[in-house]
Amino acid sequence: MNTEPKQNGPRQRRIWPVVVGLIVFAALMGVRPVHTSTYLGLRDGRAFIRVSSMSTISQKKWSDRVIYVELSELDPTFRDSLPKTQTDVAR
Repeated sequence: MNTEPKQNGPRQRRIWPVVVGLIVFAALMGVRPVHTSTYLGLRDGRAFIRVSSMSTISQKKWSDRVIYVELSELDPTFRDSLPKTQTDVAR
């Protein structure tokens, strides 16, 4: 790779490469992580969702986390529409 500064325009501006982290590089290249969520259901006054995220480095690496919300914090109409059992939702 040529690391010589690039010459642009009539003023001969120099552009030097800058080292950035992988996440910044991936974001600048338009690479976005893939997320899927699975509704796990209701329990003890909470609604649970499992969120799986694919690594931006390897498509074979996934991480999972379970998040929840207190049902009392939800709008009653939305809360009443929640299924009682597990549902897959792709994002």
